[in-house]
Amino acid sequence: MTPRQGRGKRRSVSREEILEVAKQHAIAHGWRHARVQQIAADARVSRPTLYKEFASKSELGSALLLHEVAKFLRELSAAIDTSRGGIREAIAVGCLHALTEADRGPFLAAVLTEDRSAEDSLLPRLTSGGANSVLPLATAVVQSALESRAPEGVDRGRLAFISNAAVRLTVSELVEPSPESRADIAARIAQLCSAYLTD
Repeated sequence: MTPRQGRGKRRSVSREEILEVAKQHAIAHGWRHARVQQIAADARVSRPTLYKEFASKSELGSALLLHEVAKFLRELSAAIDTSRGGIREAIAVGCLHALTEADRGPFLAAVLTEDRSAEDSLLPRLTSGGANSVLPLATAVVQSALESRAPEGVDRGRLAFISNAAVRLTVSELVEPSPESRADIAARIAQLCSAYLTD
């Protein structure tokens, strides 16, 4: 292969491929220790080419987080849609999916267990409520699912509140797990949140 051909191949690498390589580095080393130069090398792009797509490591991390959060939310919505019961069951199914996905998904586990005090930690971006945060995005997914199951005349403000509460309690459990089983925790969160509608 000629140098010209090699450079052409580098330019053909997609944004998604770069994000996948970055994800693997985050899983293997933690985002704090991931190096842009090595990510570029493993993605078979030059570092200047990577920086044209992502201006900094921080921007790459934000893009990776948004990409993974979007994927997670699609799966969360699909999981909730499988429930055939009312509001309480929908919350339980959604919470259980989120909790078990963290156990199965190495990227989410890596983010949740990293040192949040590190300057380039992804954890605060995941949980702080910013644009790339799972909190408002997941709350919107849950609220939409609950509104489709809510009885007529239910207080929409309360639906919004319990949607937000369910997401925050689930994220709290992900960051600092309790000794109870995931299923028990999901059931407790659903019971607590759904009770507020009839309080």
